[in-house]
Amino acid sequence: MTSRGSGTTALNSGTGSGQAFIAGASSVDAFEFRVRRSFAGDPTNVRVDLWAGSGFGTLASRIGTAPAQLVTSVPYTVLHWDLNATVPLTIGQTYTVRLVKEDGIASALAVSRAAGNPYAGGISFTPLGFNAVNFDLYFTTGSHTTAATSTVVPEPASIITWSLLAVGMVGGSWFHSRRKQHLAAC
Repeated sequence: MTSRGSGTTALNSGTGSGQAFIAGASSVDAFEFRVRRSFAGDPTNVRVDLWAGSGFGTLASRIGTAPAQLVTSVPYTVLHWDLNATVPLTIGQTYTVRLVKEDGIASALAVSRAAGNPYAGGISFTPLGFNAVNFDLYFTTGSHTTAATSTVVPEPASIITWSLLAVGMVGGSWFHSRRKQHLAAC
């Protein structure tokens, strides 16, 4: 899920812009935003919060957070935030991701956004929580889980089937060897 744009929205200390999105995966553990330090502003620490529902505050509950990182770049840069833990999502449900400044001067951070609602189904939120339905923030959701790092656990029915097959083959071999011995004795 990506929204790209060139406009900006400023964040004040302790507040943050956000973006509602519809989950297309069953979990998330990372987000990326295109951000920059404003020309006159000091570097600032920014964290990412994940909220269940559309919006943040009293209408939704926070279900995940990513530790703050220092934003120092003046040109726009895509920054990556890892959540403290993988958060399970319900596919098709709405969630909101929010950038929150933890320090720095007012308007020291700008977030890239685009006009024209390029992410259908999403809503951009201003730092005060008002929705900006005609804008979307530049953002990406992701998960670090890959087939190489995940463990494949066989289905129990498969284990039982293979076990019965092995017992049957051993039993059949034993039965045939006993039958050969009996026929040789006759």
